[in-house]
Amino acid sequence: MPKKAKRGVGGKRGVKKVEQTPHEKEQTLKDKLHKADRNTTVNLLKLNECWRSVLRQSRASELRKDIYILKQTFERQLEDKDNVIECLQSDLKGAEHQWAEARRVHLQKIEHLRALQEKQLMLLKQQWEDGLQRSNSSFKSERKQMLGHSKMKSADLEDAKRTVEQQHQEVINEIHRLYIESIASSESDHVDRKAALVLEGMMAVCERTRRRKDILELQQKVAKELDRLVLRTQKCIQTSEKTKRRVQKLQEFVIQLRMKLHSNKTEKVYVERDLPAARNKEKEITYKLRGQLTQSQLVARKQLIELTVQSDYATKKLKAVIADGERVLRVAELCQKLEGRQKNVFMSPSSAEDRHRSMTEEEEAKESSEFPELWRVMRHIYATLVHRDALKKCNDDLSRENQQLRLLLGQHTGAMTVRDHALGGRHILLTVQKAPTFMALSGTARRLTVIDARRELSLPPRSRADSVVQAVTVHQRCASRSAHQLG
Repeated sequence: MPKKAKRGVGGKRGVKKVEQTPHEKEQTLKDKLHKADRNTTVNLLKLNECWRSVLRQSRASELRKDIYILKQTFERQLEDKDNVIECLQSDLKGAEHQWAEARRVHLQKIEHLRALQEKQLMLLKQQWEDGLQRSNSSFKSERKQMLGHSKMKSADLEDAKRTVEQQHQEVINEIHRLYIESIASSESDHVDRKAALVLEGMMAVCERTRRRKDILELQQKVAKELDRLVLRTQKCIQTSEKTKRRVQKLQEFVIQLRMKLHSNKTEKVYVERDLPAARNKEKEITYKLRGQLTQSQLVARKQLIELTVQSDYATKKLKAVIADGERVLRVAELCQKLEGRQKNVFMSPSSAEDRHRSMTEEEEAKESSEFPELWRVMRHIYATLVHRDALKKCNDDLSRENQQLRLLLGQHTGAMTVRDHALGGRHILLTVQKAPTFMALSGTARRLTVIDARRELSLPPRSRADSVVQAVTVHQRCASRSAHQLG
């Protein structure tokens, strides 16, 4: 409790001193706060510059290492592509060599087959001519034999006919002679030998009949032999006709073979004519294959160039992403520093009981004090203490929200995937505007920032970045408002 001032002149001087000291104290406190703010800003700038230089050095070495690794990988890829191209060229040369060998072997085989075909045709022709000669000689010999046999048969028939006619004539002559003799004997011995003549006549008639029967049998036999000879001659004629037909067929077959030989010769001529055309076609095919190979080589080179360009573009994108990550880390560090600064500003060793005790003492001082100026100072101190408690609560809430925001930022940066539209330009999370100097913000709006941040993280990357920036700006505004109220 403050001591009571003495009355009189000394009391007036004490009142003047009491009137001057609170104002001076307030002014000194304000000056100290301004100096502390300036020092903190200067220190923050120095820390930021040092941290940026350290990050630049570390990131530069890391980026150099990454660039060296990427360079080695690209060189290995280029070496692999060159090896593949060399393998393809060697395979193409081997394929061309194999094609030339196969073509040479094919031509040799064609020549060998052609020679074999000519030999086979010559053998077939010789066999055909030999068979034709054999068939002609056999036909001629058979014809001669059949003609000789038929002549012999006809001569035998003529001889048999003559012998039969001679025998018939002799029998007829003998019969006529015997008839004459019988008539003569009958005339001479008509009376004596009538019975004997009759008997002899009967016997002669029997003999005649028997001889006639024998002659008839001989004639029948000769007729049968003649018929058989006629049948044989007919068969010989039929066989001769068959042989003629066979000869005609053989001649037709010979004509067909000659036609085939002629057609083979013409085909051979056509094949010989078509050989240069086939060679030209094969040459065109080889030229086309070479052109395709050159085109494929050009395409491979273009692809390698595109890969190198894409790798450079990817390195640029990685550099941009790394820069964006550094900026995000800087934002997180700034948030952490702001939180530490607020803790340092708003921390006080007094507890709630001390504040209650001070309030009771102030009430007693109010009752016992007779000076209204002192009461105003004490009331201002009490208001500052109450405001400090409120700011401490606000600081606790802000620290919790800042921790949640850091967790959300860590989750967001860990799960963030680099997209083409994000890599192309400036990252949206890093476009943080300067916070205003003062903004009255209610407790409900302040407590909804973390919930809004959680809700905004489910949105696309651009909207999420805007929400994070809004949360950071709210945090900075609260800090600036508290500092302004303290000032």
